[in-house]
Amino acid sequence: QKNIVNQLALVKSTFNKVKDAELHLMISELNRDFVFIKDENFKIVYANDAFNNSCPKEIQDKITGVITTENYNDDETKINSAQNRDALDSSINKIVENLSTANGSHITLETIKQHFEDKSGKHYILGICRDITEKENFISKLQRINSELDEFTSIASHDLKSPLNAIKRLLEWISDDCKDLLPEEHLENFQLVINRTNRMKVLLEDLLSYSRINN
Repeated sequence: QKNIVNQLALVKSTFNKVKDAELHLMISELNRDFVFIKDENFKIVYANDAFNNSCPKEIQDKITGVITTENYNDDETKINSAQNRDALDSSINKIVENLSTANGSHITLETIKQHFEDKSGKHYILGICRDITEKENFISKLQRINSELDEFTSIASHDLKSPLNAIKRLLEWISDDCKDLLPEEHLENFQLVINRTNRMKVLLEDLLSYSRINN
């Protein structure tokens, strides 16, 4: 009876482990992020479907055992190797990189590489790459719009100062020429308009200062 109970417990435990492994594998395969695992020699020992589909078709079936830097130029190879070593040494690192996919499009990835060990003490790197192309494009668009807005603010405020100064001078000349001819109330109105032009001049100068902040 003890043997039967032990065997049933072992079968149940094995079934649960297999079920968990299948669930974890399914989660990884359905993940839209690129998920991969490299050994301590930086060779890929696992890659999910999203990662495989981003690679050239001729190597999609042979991705396991490949060192990804084989497809990089010398500078990219140095950078990628340094990042892998850093991930092994510092446990985790985060980078943003631009890559070309199998269909020829260019994407921006935020990659997190994390060091871990299996039960036997072997060292691995878990990599998760998230496509942030849309986010980066949106940020670039916002930066371009802000730059154009700053330029417009600078030009508009600078160009508006000249006619405003001319208006102020004309008002001051008329006020001086007619101070003995106009009633006190009209002279006060002239002075009120001149004060408003002074205030507008200060606002334009503030706009110019604001547009120069980024510089």
